[in-house]
Amino acid sequence: MEILYFSYIDYAVFTVMFGFSCIAGISLRSFKRATGSEYFKDDTKARVLPVALCLVASTVSGLSLLGFPSEVYTHGTQISMMVFSIMIMGIINNYVYLPVFYELQLKNPVDYLAIRFDEGTRRVASIFNSIGLCLSLPLIIYVPSLALTQVSGVNLNVIASVMFLICVSYATIVRMGTTEWLNAFQLAITVFALVIVLFMGIVSVGGVSRVWQKSMEGNRLEFFNMDLNPMIRCTFWSVIIGNTFSWLGFVAVNPSGVQRFVSFSSISDARRVLVIFVVLAILAKLVSCFSGLIMFAKYFYCDPLSMGYMTHASEILPYFVLEVASKCPGLSGLFIAGLFSTALNTMSVALSKIATDTFDDIIAPCRTREFSKKDANYIIISIIIATSMISVAAVQIIGRLGSLLELFQCAYGITGGPVLGLFTLGVLFPVANKKVRSRNGYCKTDLNFSGGPHWCF
Repeated sequence: MEILYFSYIDYAVFTVMFGFSCIAGISLRSFKRATGSEYFKDDTKARVLPVALCLVASTVSGLSLLGFPSEVYTHGTQISMMVFSIMIMGIINNYVYLPVFYELQLKNPVDYLAIRFDEGTRRVASIFNSIGLCLSLPLIIYVPSLALTQVSGVNLNVIASVMFLICVSYATIVRMGTTEWLNAFQLAITVFALVIVLFMGIVSVGGVSRVWQKSMEGNRLEFFNMDLNPMIRCTFWSVIIGNTFSWLGFVAVNPSGVQRFVSFSSISDARRVLVIFVVLAILAKLVSCFSGLIMFAKYFYCDPLSMGYMTHASEILPYFVLEVASKCPGLSGLFIAGLFSTALNTMSVALSKIATDTFDDIIAPCRTREFSKKDANYIIISIIIATSMISVAAVQIIGRLGSLLELFQCAYGITGGPVLGLFTLGVLFPVANKKVRSRNGYCKTDLNFSGGPHWCF
C-alpha cells in the first residue's frame, strides 16, 4: 500500500464540477430579497421528480456517504436495518403528519405549534431546530474537508476555512428552492461516480461472493441482534426504534421536507413524492452499507487505518475511491466534487434557516423600532457569518470525538426529540394543553440526554 493523492486530471474535474455547481446555483438565484421568514420561503412550482430527488439529496449527504461505509467497515452491518425504519417512517408520515400539514398549507411546520398551543411554543421549537442545525454544521463542513484532505494532502484547517468562505457567499446569494434540479443533478453525479467505483471494487476483490466470504470471516455480517439490552451499542431494536423517530424528525416535521410536501396542488402528488423518497433513500442506504463490506474485503489483509495511512475511519472511502479509480482518471475528482456540492447546498440551506429563525424569533421580538428590509438582510448575513465562523472553529475537535454517525445522531437527538414530541402531542392528543406541552418537552429532553447514542443511533 502507498499514500495516494489526486492526479492533475482529478484536480481539473473537481474544479470544473464544483465550480459549475457554484455558478449554476448563483445563476438560478432570486434577486428579490425579503425580511425574516420570506428570505427562506420557497415560492417555486413543485414537480414530483426533482422534489423527490432533492429530498433524497438532503439525507444522502456527504455525512451519509462517508459515515455509513465507515460504520459497516468498523462495526458491521447491523446499522443497515435502518431501511425498516425508513419504511415505518413513510407509513406514519403518510397517515399522521402529512395530512395535517397539507390541510393547513403551512410553509413552516412550527407554525402549527402556534395554532395548536401558542406563539411561545412555536418559538421554542424554532430555537430548538436552530440549535440542532448549529450542532450539525461542523459535521457538514468536516466531512468534505476530510475527504479532500485525504486525497490532496492539504491541511484540514485550510480546506475548512475555504469551505467557510464559499458557503457564506453561497448562502447569502442563493435562496432555498431555486436549485431543485441542480440538487438532483449533483446527487446523480455523486451516486453515479460511487456506483462505478463500487463495481470496480467488486471486480478487484474477486466478485460479490468473495466480498460476502471475507465479511463473514471478519464477523461483519450482523442483521438480527435481538438483544434487548439498551446498553449495547447497536442492536436490531435500537436501530429500528431510534431511527424511526430520527427519520420522522428528518422528514415528517422538518421545515425543508414539509415545505416541499405542501407545495403540490394535490396531496396525491405529495404522497407520490414520499413513496419515491422512501424507495430511493432505502436504495442509497443499502449501497452505502454494501460499500463498507466491499472496502472491508478489499483491505482484509492490509487495513489502511491500522497501518497509519489515515487517522479517522471516515477517510477510508476517499482512499478506496482513489485507489480503485486510479485506472479511470477523473472519477475520483468527480466523486469528491459531488461531496463538496451536496455539502455546499446542505450548509447554505442550514445557514439561511438558522439566520432567519434567529431574526424572527429572537431579534425581531426584542426590537425597539421596525427594521427596514436592508437592515434585516444585513442582520441575517451577519448571523450567517458568525455561525459559520463558530462551525469552522468547532471542526478542530470533530476528529477526536468518534464516529460521525454517532455524533450526528446525538446532536440531532438532543434537539429533534423534544420537537418531534411536541408535534406528536399536538397531532395525536386533542386534550393536550400548554401545561402538558411543557412537561412533554422537559421529559423528552431528559430522555434524549439519558439515552445518548443508544436510542438515537
